[in-house]
Amino acid sequence: MSGISIDQRGAVSTWWEACSSDGNDGSRSSLAGSVTAHGAEDLQGIEPAESLNDYIVDSLAKLYGVDGAEMACCERMR
Repeated sequence: MSGISIDQRGAVSTWWEACSSDGNDGSRSSLAGSVTAHGAEDLQGIEPAESLNDYIVDSLAKLYGVDGAEMACCERMR
């Protein structure tokens, strides 16, 4: 399965995920996003760089209406 989400509030306007692996069994997932020019300016202001991960997790939590601390992906991303 793969999907796409549109975020009209965050710096990353479009999120999508895709799974692949050597055997196409979905064991390696990825998350990508498109950033607008305005969004890039916002992201450049995030310091230190480690805070960018927190911003991404918070953005996804808001987009999907979930608690970021409960997101399964958070532990792998942090």
